Amino acid sequence: MQTTPIVAVVEESVVGAQAPMEVKGATEVNSIATKKVRATPAARRLAREKGLHLKDIQGSGPKGRVQVQDVAQYQPKTETATIELEETPIIPWSGMRKVIADNMVKSHTTIPAVTMHADVDMRKAKKLRADLLPMVEEDTHERLSYTELILKAVTVALQKYPQLNAHALEEGIKQYREVNLGLAVALPDGLIVPVIHQAETMGLNALTHSVKEVTKAARASTLTKKQLSGATFTISSLGKSRVNYFTPIINTPEVGILGVGGLYERLQLEKKDGQESIETIPTLPLSLTFDHRVVDGVPAADFLSLIVALLEEPMRLLL
Repeated sequence: MQTTPIVAVVEESVVGAQAPMEVKGATEVNSIATKKVRATPAARRLAREKGLHLKDIQGSGPKGRVQVQDVAQYQPKTETATIELEETPIIPWSGMRKVIADNMVKSHTTIPAVTMHADVDMRKAKKLRADLLPMVEEDTHERLSYTELILKAVTVALQKYPQLNAHALEEGIKQYREVNLGLAVALPDGLIVPVIHQAETMGLNALTHSVKEVTKAARASTLTKKQLSGATFTISSLGKSRVNYFTPIINTPEVGILGVGGLYERLQLEKKDGQESIETIPTLPLSLTFDHRVVDGVPAADFLSLIVALLEEPMRLLL
């Protein structure tokens, strides 16, 4: 019995009666698959050119016949790879991280917070610190840092703007005469905020001693209950980082927090005696977040502006 090669049958159905031709690989498979589907000649030809299988294409013609436009508009389905992630243990919400998480969520979801930013020209503060450094170190055996100058400026400003030295309570707003400053301290497993009580009674020597004392106690996990409570305003400093501005989250029930970015140098065009020159300015970025339920924009801006003015004329901090 004589058999007819399948290739010849396929080619005959596509291009008419011809002598058998050799068709290889994907072309042969594609032709076989193409024959079993109702399609116009133009649709078959375009499908071959694009390397598509007609059986994958939904026809729009009579009895589902595949039209050339069906082939032209067809988008092959792409398989999405499922990536198996390595299983790692879940770190439970517990201890310090649980407390931080709860406080952050409470603050962020209940307080309509607004953040303002300002830059401080630190040239005079830098010089004052250099001048006072040996005297403070002799009296306290600790080094005066910019942190103490900032805390002193914040204390003076809070006394003038007591609406920021306050707590927002269920029954109303409670302002305080005492300035109890919280100072955020980063630890390996979280953040803790020890408190410097009655900062309004302290000069730079006492502030330097207190800041170093609570910072060391925080890192040694030896803070007392009193050193962890009673803050009326908080300062969060990113120290020597390269971050300029950020939006610190208020430590409830307080109504304000001052974020201190990393000290950096910027170029500034200055005029002196009719001459222009480009000066390098040591600059301290500040970010004040406040509770807009308690404090309006103008007093908040005035408060931040006063802190800037005090740090730019730091001799006023010694009065």
